[in-house]
Amino acid sequence: SGNIQGQKADQRTRKPDPRESFLEAESYFLFEEYQEALPIYMRLLKLFPENDNLKYRIGVCLLNDPYQKEESIGYLEQATKNVSKDYKENSFKETRAPLDAWFYLGKAYLVNNRIDEAIEAYSHFRKILDPKIYDATLVDEQIEACRNAIKLMKKPIDLDFVNLGEPINSRFAETNPVVTHDETSMLFIRKLQFYDAVFYSKKVNGQWTEPENIMFDLGVDGDMYPCSLSADGTEAFFYSNDNYLGTIFTSKLVNGKWTKVRALNSNINTKYWESHACISADGTTLYFTSNRKGGFGGLDIYKSVRTPNGDWGPAVNLGPVVNTKYNEDTPFITEDGKTLYFSSYGHLNMGGYDINYTTLLDDGSWAVPVNAGYPINTTDNDQFFVPVKNGTFAYISRYLENNTLGRADIFRFEIYSGVHPRKFTIRGIVALPGKVEAGTKTANVYALQILTRDTVYKTTANPAGEYSITVPAGEYDLLVKLPGYLPHIQRLLVPKDYKEGDIVLSSQLKLPPEEKTIAPETRITSEPPKLSVRQNSFSLKQPGPVRITITTENANTLEVNAFVDNQPVRSDLIPIEKKRFTYVYYPEPGLNVVVLTATGAGMQKASDTVFIDLQIPVQQKDVHKQLFTPGGKNLLDQLNQSGTENIRKALQNIRPEKMGNPSARELAGYLFMHADSLGFTQEEFLISLAYLSAHIPLDELIRRMQANSTGALRQELQ
Repeated sequence: SGNIQGQKADQRTRKPDPRESFLEAESYFLFEEYQEALPIYMRLLKLFPENDNLKYRIGVCLLNDPYQKEESIGYLEQATKNVSKDYKENSFKETRAPLDAWFYLGKAYLVNNRIDEAIEAYSHFRKILDPKIYDATLVDEQIEACRNAIKLMKKPIDLDFVNLGEPINSRFAETNPVVTHDETSMLFIRKLQFYDAVFYSKKVNGQWTEPENIMFDLGVDGDMYPCSLSADGTEAFFYSNDNYLGTIFTSKLVNGKWTKVRALNSNINTKYWESHACISADGTTLYFTSNRKGGFGGLDIYKSVRTPNGDWGPAVNLGPVVNTKYNEDTPFITEDGKTLYFSSYGHLNMGGYDINYTTLLDDGSWAVPVNAGYPINTTDNDQFFVPVKNGTFAYISRYLENNTLGRADIFRFEIYSGVHPRKFTIRGIVALPGKVEAGTKTANVYALQILTRDTVYKTTANPAGEYSITVPAGEYDLLVKLPGYLPHIQRLLVPKDYKEGDIVLSSQLKLPPEEKTIAPETRITSEPPKLSVRQNSFSLKQPGPVRITITTENANTLEVNAFVDNQPVRSDLIPIEKKRFTYVYYPEPGLNVVVLTATGAGMQKASDTVFIDLQIPVQQKDVHKQLFTPGGKNLLDQLNQSGTENIRKALQNIRPEKMGNPSARELAGYLFMHADSLGFTQEEFLISLAYLSAHIPLDELIRRMQANSTGALRQELQ
């Protein structure tokens, strides 16, 4: 018995054999269990500090640790100093590093945004690789990803993000957030000390409740990761490794408790790998990923439609436009069912997986995917982008060193675009002489769009004269009106790249009081204003701009009121900065009466009138009305007659009634934005519009389109 006890004591104190430790670490490394392999390799490196193979292995392990990627560079840099074509894999005696240490060094540089060095490392590996062993095309694609990163990072998209904070985030890592479209229910993973747990939270009175660990309800003790929540928050989908099978499960919320998970049917789960699934807002379509036979590469995105009995029907591949020879994963469909976000290794990317999105076309096909841009995408792997409000907001798990409670945290992104522009708050003061008057009168403040003169925002100053308005980036006139005071206009420019918070106007808007009625015997101390025009009448047979040359003296503002058939058609209030200037007016068919009124410092006025007679032949009037009628069907009919062959072909698949009968303006914007995916160019579309409107001068056509368009179409026209 004494010998037995001594043997046990020896086993407890005996140091592990280095060869056995190495083989154990190699096993973990082979199955990409890098966290388990890393500490073993680190212990071995202390025993063999000159072993560059261990440094290579450690570098790769660190590169796959989201919190230690930067540390990988030093180990890989040392390993690349001693690489060999004769490297022996899995050999304990091997002290050299393989040639692909250069590839991983390039990747380490890239994920740490040292892009120029990444290109150098990849390029060096490209020169020394053996094409029989290594895929040169893959290396070329990595170099291209570096160049994409440089381009995308020079043109970042405009967004804000907010850390959800406690109680959602904690000292642990939170990942895989899925939310309902109304953002009132959430499932996510919290990586606890010994296992990854699914947590559930509801939003009550605008605040997330304390998350609840629902692993017991689901009937599992680990390996269950949320993928999607139904719109009403009562149906959830999960992914499980399932002993390396890759399986999709579902659970229902019944009486406030989640049911035990069950696997989906064989149309979804196969003997191949299924890694993710998300459900449409109407609950009828499931988008999921699988590497089953018949696909276009690795993981492909499929869809399945729910059958009348509630089960899922046959899987349909989304096709080669969406799927590539590499992996597409983590698809999420927007609430309106028109945009699919997913991560891809095969589409244009800036390193690893990137978030892409594709839009559903009228014929049921998907448009060519577009990279979501930087900083949604980074030089590292970017997956699990959960859109809400049709992609204007999103939930993402990220590790941001200076903005996390512990490890990875869940963030809410707000993404700005032409559809959802960033808005800026402008604060200022209206200065009124006399505190009593300021407290008893109310000043109205208007933000007017420069081109259209539309009122973008209207507010009322408080008794202290303070006001605030909220507008997108652009150029505006601030107009202040107050009974008994002269109106005041101030030009305001809000730059697109302004990121400093609220804009506080340093100058006050000063409103001088109106002059009281002057008695006949009272002497006028200020010079009265004068106004004259070079030409008082115009006769036109074609639409186009009329340039009215105006000369003024002693005038501060010019008020323009235009009438056609005794009906007002335009009103303008313009600050006068020069004595002589040109006012451009676009007449409507018929007799246009343009009344010009100049106002001086003493509220004295001077007026003049311009008459513009625009006589358009009847057939041209009809075309003019058709072109700018609210209905988009007229525009489609005309484009089908006079558009290019590519446009006419594309329009065969467009049905206005299926699009909600859009206006001509909405339809024109849609056709312009989706030109490439519809089979024609944006330039081709604009030329067709110009041909369609040949009776209208080009500058008039452009002016009208600028005034009635937004986003990219308007930007292109400008």
